[in-house]
Amino acid sequence: MGFRDVYEEAVIDAFVRSLADSGAVVTPASDFFLLGGTSVLGAQLVASLRQALPVKVTIRDLFRARSAGALADVLRARAVQP
Repeated sequence: MGFRDVYEEAVIDAFVRSLADSGAVVTPASDFFLLGGTSVLGAQLVASLRQALPVKVTIRDLFRARSAGALADVLRARAVQP
């Protein structure tokens, strides 16, 4: 799969690792919670993204931008803010 950029790649990778037990196929349109994600898995996902990317990410971001693509968009936009 081709990724738009490092943000989409990091988010999809984090979704896949967090949801590994579900065997879900993750695309940019995939909703973390509809694929079986929980608040505990979400916290782990956020921690993973904090290590992978040089941008602030919160659990609130995940609850507001539930799909991989939407979360990548939030992080991308935040990264370019001065």
